[in-house]
Amino acid sequence: MAFKDLTSYLTNEQNEYLCANKTYVDYKKGETIIKQGVPANHIVFLEKGLARMNITDQDRTSCIDLAFSGSFLGLMCSFTGKSFIFSAEAIEDCRISIIDKEIINSLVKQNSDFSLAIINYISRTTANLVFWMSRLRSKHIEGALAMILLKFSKYYNDLSFELPVTRKEMAEILGYSKESVINTLTKFKNDKIININNRNKIEIINHETLNIVSEKG
Repeated sequence: MAFKDLTSYLTNEQNEYLCANKTYVDYKKGETIIKQGVPANHIVFLEKGLARMNITDQDRTSCIDLAFSGSFLGLMCSFTGKSFIFSAEAIEDCRISIIDKEIINSLVKQNSDFSLAIINYISRTTANLVFWMSRLRSKHIEGALAMILLKFSKYYNDLSFELPVTRKEMAEILGYSKESVINTLTKFKNDKIININNRNKIEIINHETLNIVSEKG
């Protein structure tokens, strides 16, 4: 659900109030958008770009999900907790919009339809996050790599796309070694599931097989 889908439940006056209190911030690739543990005083929406969501525990950092343009970053934290339980890092250049949490809270109190839409969004987002993490952690490298390639393909809405991450970054996201990622990409290429051009250009040439690998791998 995009921001405009949520705001469609607001009156014209409420929308004008919301837009008047929205701030835009740009981040370069590699910059930290959200720092884990900081107060969740704002609603953060990813207007453009791709971000990686991480949790650090006892000096170990794990990627829990990827956030694509048109999604909120940590909306559940803003309503259920006092601080962000994860960090968010820009994988590619990003633009975010920021709205003070109290402004959203006031609109929630005024508009029950808007409130229900936010609850539904948080519920779906949480369910999708749990589903993604549980699936990814149960996969061998072939299944995990197939999952993320399909996720990138869906994001770019194309079977051919530039990988937005390095082999090392992809390994960190999936929880495998860089060598495992490189070897599996080569295997996919030799099996004629994908084609790799200019190192980072991926073309999925057998979508059906890649989908089967993501389900059973």
